[in-house]
Amino acid sequence: MQDPFDQEVKILEPMEFWKDFFENKFSSEVRRFVRRYPSDRSLYIPLSTVVEFGTNGIMYAERLVNEPERSFRDIYDAITHYKLIKKNNEVLPVHIRFTHLERKTTVRDLRGPVHVGKLVSVEGSIRRTASRKERLIEGVFRCTSGHRTVKRQPYSMKEIPTECSMDGCRKKPNEFLETASTFIDSQKALLQENYEMVNPGSQPESIEIELTEDMIDSLYAGNRVIVNGILKRYQTASSRTSTTYKNYIEVNSVEVTEKDYSEIVISEEDELIIRTLAADPTIFTRLISSIVPEIYGLEDVKEACMYAFFGGSTTETSNGVKTRGSIHILLIGEPGIAKTDFMRKVMVFSPRSVYTSGKGSSGVGLVASLTKDEFGDGSHTLEAGAMALADKGVCVIDEINQIDTKDLSLLYEALESQQASIHKSNIHTTIPTRCSVIAAANPKHGWIDDFLPLKDQIELPGPFLQRFDLIYILKDEANLEKDERIIRHIIANRSGSGIEKFKPDIEPELFRKYVALAKQQTVKWSKPADDEVVKYYVKIRGTRDKTGNKPVPITPRQGNSILRIAEASARIRFSSKVEPEDVRRAITVLDACLRKIAYDPETGVFDSGPVTSGTTKKQGNLIDDIFRVIKDIADPETGWAKESLIISGLAGRYSSEEIEKRIEFLLHDKSGKLIQPRNGYLKVV
Repeated sequence: MQDPFDQEVKILEPMEFWKDFFENKFSSEVRRFVRRYPSDRSLYIPLSTVVEFGTNGIMYAERLVNEPERSFRDIYDAITHYKLIKKNNEVLPVHIRFTHLERKTTVRDLRGPVHVGKLVSVEGSIRRTASRKERLIEGVFRCTSGHRTVKRQPYSMKEIPTECSMDGCRKKPNEFLETASTFIDSQKALLQENYEMVNPGSQPESIEIELTEDMIDSLYAGNRVIVNGILKRYQTASSRTSTTYKNYIEVNSVEVTEKDYSEIVISEEDELIIRTLAADPTIFTRLISSIVPEIYGLEDVKEACMYAFFGGSTTETSNGVKTRGSIHILLIGEPGIAKTDFMRKVMVFSPRSVYTSGKGSSGVGLVASLTKDEFGDGSHTLEAGAMALADKGVCVIDEINQIDTKDLSLLYEALESQQASIHKSNIHTTIPTRCSVIAAANPKHGWIDDFLPLKDQIELPGPFLQRFDLIYILKDEANLEKDERIIRHIIANRSGSGIEKFKPDIEPELFRKYVALAKQQTVKWSKPADDEVVKYYVKIRGTRDKTGNKPVPITPRQGNSILRIAEASARIRFSSKVEPEDVRRAITVLDACLRKIAYDPETGVFDSGPVTSGTTKKQGNLIDDIFRVIKDIADPETGWAKESLIISGLAGRYSSEEIEKRIEFLLHDKSGKLIQPRNGYLKVV
């Protein structure tokens, strides 16, 4: 019997091979494409299907990678000659696009001598996109004798033929015939390597790509993609005399990867381990202790980060209104308590994370910006910011208080609605910013002052602060016992003696898999959990202080925060329903934050005023009363009112110290509503 490996393999000609491939291996996909035409104009072929098509398939798949332009000519010639893709006996104008190439590379690893002219597969992020334009690919020129000359055009600029194609004609064809020439729709974009692939201290590499025909407008800034195309080189008009060339990718196909938790590969063994962990009653403590164990303390912050990683459910109403599931955290801390170190290390728990600092960032740099493109035509391009690049991940913003107040307004929509709307320079679009934000701010004067409103200490607007679900005040308080534990922790960490001690209970890789599996869990609310939230919310909203004033203790924003944290708690337990125990965990976390930032010691109740406006409800009432009394007793001509009379007029409801303190506050307020025209007199402006 003859060995099958000794059998002679018939090598098919290119057109014969592609005819055989489309008729036998890919026939069902071709029929499906014909039915969808013209809504679909591209036929996508995984390269693995070519490889699997026998020995010839391996050979022609290799030729496709090494000689893509020649291979594409063979494919289109075979389709046209044999009418392989037809409708009503007419060959359809189809775009053949290959996907899932085996050998992938990065922008940084592209090398001209190795990759130019080859079909490459490059992974990265879309940094910016330009508007659609028409590009000349084949120009027709006419000389003065009427002879026509066809000239294939390069990528960067138009080239005019130097001589007429007609034999014997020496006249130069200078006249360009636009109607007879061939154009294609083209869109340029900038592909940048992903942040997590960049070595510390290095700048992300980028390369220009060209999208054509039906691929136009299929990408937006911030997309994580795999670009499959032919690497080429070109010279710009300004560098025609230079010996240096630029590279670009003529895109054949694009695969949007959107790498997030859902793409983490979880084996059956991993799932068994994770579900065993979820059943452990101490799982919450184990997860918290696994987050950056080399930094001592900050257990409440680590717990908040744990809930942020798991997140709540994104909901959408029947009329399209979405409610975010991402949990945002703000750390306001004194210097030297390891805020920056903690935030840099906490990024390892997210497969997609971007770190940025307020000192080197603007509002548009964090969300998205419009810039003059670098593609040479002077139009505006849309460039993704840090939050867009961290879509479906975590965006870490250090020293957020260093960002200009005007720029912070751009983050309002990105934080709450999880998208950024762009309406500038004839560009109208939205960019998704579906990420959790962990931000840090330093106090204005370096240290936390217990006697000043929070809003006055960090110079962040009240509406901006409200976008954060959890706000933590981190103080460096002297405690000899705790201080000794901290310094011993630092020494052990630095000397290496605590390697085993600081080893996380759950390794970051397993932690990410845990989160990925938990995020697949659809969470619904049980009736007892609903009642628990309503009970707490109504109780806190109904509090009154001793004078009968009714402050706003919490707002619906905090109500939503409870829901998100409770859903994250249910996901950690791998429960399909939110139970009262999840709500109680959420209430405990939120209550601890409110006691730090929204507790009025004078009245003994929660008051969101210090966060939103910088004043409590009682202080706001006092300010209103001061203005009212001034207007009542002021001189009709000058508008002046004697300060002593103002104090005596309010003495029945407030102490003299309270009144004097509020007057001093108003005199130094930036609004300038109250002035002191003369010592002992006040005037409302």
